[in-house]
Amino acid sequence: MIKRYLPKTLFGRSLMIIVTPLILLQLVVLLIFYERHWASMKRQLVSNLAGDIALLTDVIQHVPDSSKVRLIAREQLDLKTKFIPAGEISLGKELSTDLEHHLQNALKQKIDYPFAIDIEPHEWTQVSIQMPAGVLHVHASRKRLFSSTTYIFVMWMIGSSLVLVSVAILFMRNQIRPIKQLADAADKFGKGKDTEVFKASGALEVRQAGNAFNRMKRRIQRQISQRTEMLAGVSHDLRTPLTRMNLQVDLLKDKKAAKGLKVDLDEMKEMIDGYLAFARGEGEEESVDVNILDFMEEIVDQFKKGQTNINLVYDVQKDCELSLRVTGMKRCFNNLIGNAVQHAKKIEVNLLQQKDVIKVIIDDDGPGIPEEMRGDVFKPFFRLEASRNTKTGGMGLGLSIARDFARVHGGDVWLSDSDLGGLRVTVTIPI
Repeated sequence: MIKRYLPKTLFGRSLMIIVTPLILLQLVVLLIFYERHWASMKRQLVSNLAGDIALLTDVIQHVPDSSKVRLIAREQLDLKTKFIPAGEISLGKELSTDLEHHLQNALKQKIDYPFAIDIEPHEWTQVSIQMPAGVLHVHASRKRLFSSTTYIFVMWMIGSSLVLVSVAILFMRNQIRPIKQLADAADKFGKGKDTEVFKASGALEVRQAGNAFNRMKRRIQRQISQRTEMLAGVSHDLRTPLTRMNLQVDLLKDKKAAKGLKVDLDEMKEMIDGYLAFARGEGEEESVDVNILDFMEEIVDQFKKGQTNINLVYDVQKDCELSLRVTGMKRCFNNLIGNAVQHAKKIEVNLLQQKDVIKVIIDDDGPGIPEEMRGDVFKPFFRLEASRNTKTGGMGLGLSIARDFARVHGGDVWLSDSDLGGLRVTVTIPI
């Protein structure tokens, strides 16, 4: 439950690691400050005010002309007073705040007359004292009971915390930026896009990861280059004797035997092309920006020319472009749609755009593939015997090649049941 609410990004988690102890420290400091400083200062201020009021009542009680005394209290003690002869106070009001209770306890210790307290939120504190000759109203300003140092201290803590968090955010962004750049470089390289040499920066561990990525990239590119060169040589070496054999077959006088040999040679050539296509994989084809709608319409139109009952339904923006290896992805969709054409009478191709992913869904009404065998059909050279005809099933490389090219682009291919009653093939390609 807790993990669901925690930050998902490295930046968020790092910031949480920094901010959480800071907040706990601030709370502890505030607690200690309240207990040791704020509370003791409040008691001292209340005690001083109670002492001044007690002194004022004693002087007024013994001095016949209290007007001068009240004038001195206003100028020297910042206390406004008003004396009402023969007046009475109301003692029915209940005290509601902690400060009122503190002031009540302090006044009880210093004066012997009945009194009532009324603390206004923002202006004055009024203490009404029932004296023998009347009622003395004493108004004390807010600063007599509240210290501004408390708010200054709190604001200083909040301000310093904001400064520390801002500095932490600045430094964390600078540390995380190289990690994001490394992730982008790895993603582009994994999709076969051109990437410049990653310039490692940031913390030591990030630079080590960046340098390791650069070394890995060079090794992979070297291996791909060597494999491509080797396959080019193998292709040339295998096709040369096949070409000579084709010429020799054409010169045979026994046309019946020549026809059989010609079929075997064509089948051998097809097998070699399939093996090389699978082994070549992504090759060295460059990615180009392609309008995905035009791309799929071109592929579907090719199958429509063969009188295939196939329809294309799309829900994408007409200007949606993807960076694709055109030849490879054409082979991918030709294999998938061609496989459906061989085993179904009706085919529907749906092109959908969902957030940052393009989905191509190919439905057919054919015999389908058993669910327990849908993982095996992507293995190289695996062929179904029960639901697919072995004479038209090829060499078992079509789905393997299709998934390889989809994964080169950062996508994938998987199988499920179709609404048409046959097989559904879903291809995802990130935008």
